[in-house]
Amino acid sequence: MKDELQKSYLEILLKIAVSIKRDDITEIATIIAENGLVYIHEALRLACKMGSLNVAKYCIANGADINHDLVIALENSIRSCNEELTLLMIKNGVEWQTKRRLMMIAASSGQINLLKFMIESADLSDDEIREIQRIAADQRQLEVLKIVISKLNKPNDVGAGSAFVDDSALLAACFQGHNDIAMYLIGAGALKVPLSITALGWAAYNDMKDVVRAIVDVQKPGNVQLAFPLYMAIQRQRFAIIDFLVGQKVPIEQDIIVAIQENFEAGHAEKWERLIEYIAESYPEYRFQISCYFTPKLNQKYPEYKTGVDFKLI
Repeated sequence: MKDELQKSYLEILLKIAVSIKRDDITEIATIIAENGLVYIHEALRLACKMGSLNVAKYCIANGADINHDLVIALENSIRSCNEELTLLMIKNGVEWQTKRRLMMIAASSGQINLLKFMIESADLSDDEIREIQRIAADQRQLEVLKIVISKLNKPNDVGAGSAFVDDSALLAACFQGHNDIAMYLIGAGALKVPLSITALGWAAYNDMKDVVRAIVDVQKPGNVQLAFPLYMAIQRQRFAIIDFLVGQKVPIEQDIIVAIQENFEAGHAEKWERLIEYIAESYPEYRFQISCYFTPKLNQKYPEYKTGVDFKLI
């Protein structure tokens, strides 16, 4: 009996789905009349999933409870990328207990008009809006970021950059390698708050040269803080960033030596030369460990460490 009921239920849903695809309101009305008003809620859910504005309007006008399984209905309408349909749902009384989850979906899919309406109409805390900002940075949604930052940076706020109480959005952009997003955030004031060295490290790892320079120029991190970005740059052989950090007198410790040993390629010895020379000059205690990476120039400068490596053969 239970299996038969389940089969009947699924058959009715399939009929509704086929009618929605055809945009056949008359057929949907017949199905609901024959099988019970409960199916009007199912029709609304399917309409949201399939992005059918006409069917959704019909269901709402004929008694569908807008808050019946609202999470599923709203998520479906947002994921269908039908902004007009989602706005219809919201304007007809959807409650906002799931607002944060829904906004994250809208932010990650770049539904600008919908997200703008949500931010303007919902009672969101600054922390919730900043979380949307982080998601937008992670998903490379520049227009979403502009909306969020304009919402937080009100003209009457004391001091610019009030959208940034931490570096989570910039960190997300650096982690993903979104150079354009990171530079936009920097231009919008992200560097007016203390930046964790993790963001700088990922910027170095992803070869985001402009971002690395901007962070160092504006925040002027202590030399000790530059060791991690150097380590990350070595992991991916980001030589322009390595040379830039060397110019900042980055401190050298054993983990940097290990990173060089793990990533050095003799065929690119000349690209490593500035870093190797810097270590040899500034940290004599490491000369022996790096002497196998000396170019002929450095072998002449430090003959006591000369190795048997013949760079003419490389």
